[in-house]
Amino acid sequence: MTPAFDAKRRLRSELRGRRRAMSPEERERLSAEIARHVLALPPWTEASSVMLYLAVPGEVETDALAGAALAQGKRLCVPRVTETDEIEAVAIRSLEDVERTPRGLREPPPGHGEVVDPAGIVLLLIPCVAVDPQGHRLGQGGGHFDRFLAR
Repeated sequence: MTPAFDAKRRLRSELRGRRRAMSPEERERLSAEIARHVLALPPWTEASSVMLYLAVPGEVETDALAGAALAQGKRLCVPRVTETDEIEAVAIRSLEDVERTPRGLREPPPGHGEVVDPAGIVLLLIPCVAVDPQGHRLGQGGGHFDRFLAR
């Protein structure tokens, strides 16, 4: 392992510990604040299609954003991890179209939902552990979204 890899691993561990230390009330308040901010952004209001992750425990909650996208008539896509451990964008019509996987993720089951070409997605909201002031993202560590974004 490289020193940079070790530094990222230590930073992820530290920041995840800080998130776990938050009370559920604080996490809920911050998630609502983030959702209000995102809903007011011009890229959101102008987007006809959005892709967002469905939160797992400890992440910024995104269900309110998913509901808003659907209510606003946007095409809503969520990630699904394929058998080759890659992410594909899948359009859903309701949060009832997803189920919890053995990995603990919420995604449409295999064979359900329309797989969408990433080029057709106008706005993506993806999970991360941290973002610096220049917009550099420290992801969860698996590289799934980095590979998806490269496509």
